Amino acid sequence: MDEELTSGAVDLKRLETGLSNKEIAEAIFVSEGTLKWHLHNVYGKLNVKNRTGAMARGRALGIL
Repeated sequence: MDEELTSGAVDLKRLETGLSNKEIAEAIFVSEGTLKWHLHNVYGKLNVKNRTGAMARGRALGIL
């Protein structure tokens, strides 16, 4: 991982819950668009393309 995940990045553990983007956004009090932007940044930092890849990489790195 080239860059550290910041505290502003979406908590990867929320991705494991199986909730939709809308449900996660509501839970953390941001718009769905903001959540998608955070996810885009997290995926880039983890060098993955999607939620499944992010969860797999998070597990491999010991984040999850």
